[in-house]
Amino acid sequence: MKIFLKFLAVVFVLGTALFIPAQHANAGDSGDEYVVPMIEWNCYGCKWQVFTFDPDDIGGDSKPEHKMTNYQQSNWVNFATGNAIVKCSKSPDGAHFFEKKGARNTSPYIIGQRKDAFIVLKSGSAIKATVIKFTCHVCKLEGFAFKGDDLDQFGQNYDIKLVNNLYNMKSDQKVPVCGKITLIQGDTSTVVARHMLIRTSAGTPSSNNLRGSIANLWYSD
Repeated sequence: MKIFLKFLAVVFVLGTALFIPAQHANAGDSGDEYVVPMIEWNCYGCKWQVFTFDPDDIGGDSKPEHKMTNYQQSNWVNFATGNAIVKCSKSPDGAHFFEKKGARNTSPYIIGQRKDAFIVLKSGSAIKATVIKFTCHVCKLEGFAFKGDDLDQFGQNYDIKLVNNLYNMKSDQKVPVCGKITLIQGDTSTVVARHMLIRTSAGTPSSNNLRGSIANLWYSD
C-alpha cells in the first residue's frame, strides 16, 4: 500500500511538470487554460460567427479565391464533422465573405463546446498551439491534447476513486475508468479510477491534421 501511494505521488509530480504551464498553474481546474490561439470571423452576409486556429486565414479580402463558392466548398471544412462548411444563406451563389473580428487565446474546453463553429483549412500551415501525445502509465490509454490543458490531473481532491473529468473532442464522452489497479486494505477494495497520464511526444500540426485526430483528442472541464 505504501509503495503504491509513493508511486502515485511520483506520477502526480511528473504530471505537474508536463501538463501545467506556469502562467496557468491549475487554473482552479475549471477548464480555464487559455492556451490555444484562435481567430474570430464574421460573415458579412449571413452574420455567421466562426473561428479558425491561428494562423488559418479565411478573410474575404485576403485572397480573391476566398470569395469563391467552389474554393470554400473544396478547401474549408467543419472541424467537428470534416464536412464542407455550410453555404451562406444571404449570398446568391452561397459564398461567404468573412471579416476578421479579432484574435485571442481560448481554452480546449471552449473549443469542445464550440467545435461546430471552427473552420479548418485543408492546406493550412502549422497552428500556433502545441499538441501533446499522452499515455496512461497504468492502462496504456493513448490520446492527444493541447499543451497547457491540465487534463484534470489535480482536480477532485486527488481522489483516486474518481475518474478524470476528461472528455473526447469528437463525441463529448467522458474518459473511461482506468480500473487496472485495485487497492485492498483489510476487507475493503478500491478500484483506482484515475488515469496516471504522462506525455510521450509533442508537435504543432496543421488544423486539418488535428481534425483528422479529433476522435482521439481530449480536453478537461
